[in-house]
Amino acid sequence: MKNVTDDFFAAGTGTLSFGLLLAAYFSSNATITLMRTFRKSMLHIEVENRNFIQIRLAAIRLTLIIVLLILATIFIMFTQNVFLGYISKSLHIKNHSLDWVIATTQIALTVLLIFFAIGLIYRYAPHVQKKWKIRTPGSILATILIILFSYLFSYWVNNIASYNKIYGSLGSILILMFLVFVNSLVLLIGFELNVSINSIKSISEKRNNI
Repeated sequence: MKNVTDDFFAAGTGTLSFGLLLAAYFSSNATITLMRTFRKSMLHIEVENRNFIQIRLAAIRLTLIIVLLILATIFIMFTQNVFLGYISKSLHIKNHSLDWVIATTQIALTVLLIFFAIGLIYRYAPHVQKKWKIRTPGSILATILIILFSYLFSYWVNNIASYNKIYGSLGSILILMFLVFVNSLVLLIGFELNVSINSIKSISEKRNNI
């Protein structure tokens, strides 16, 4: 995956800034598409109508929240090395113990970021009166699937694939697009699980009221 990020940041500052603007715009569009797909799945759940401006604002807000979560996690990962290094020198902790703490903290932060971001998407993307909790069966399943796929895909890119030799810099774009596709599919799987569980509960409640 290092080759992918190196190819992406190898471009000039102007190109990178333009790319970030495009990424923000298309990320918002992707969020809107995801919200509409979620809406179509909610057959037995009451959904409120929103106009175009409300949908766009909700998509931008949700996208910004997720981006801020990612930036905060990256910041913590970079600063924790300095912080833990200072602690280890003060308390005379051995280096291998510090390495274990850093690795464990990074893994935990990554898992929590993915889980919390998915929970926010499932909670705020559908426009319903009764919001879902952050912790749902769908968010747990989606988190596990994303982590599992990311590990397998990273291993494949680093050890098996030779996209650099075949496609050059275009290979990085193809990989990023494929990651977006698979992650979107995983999000839909988790969302469908939540919808199915809530639909069963809704149908059961209606039958009990008859």
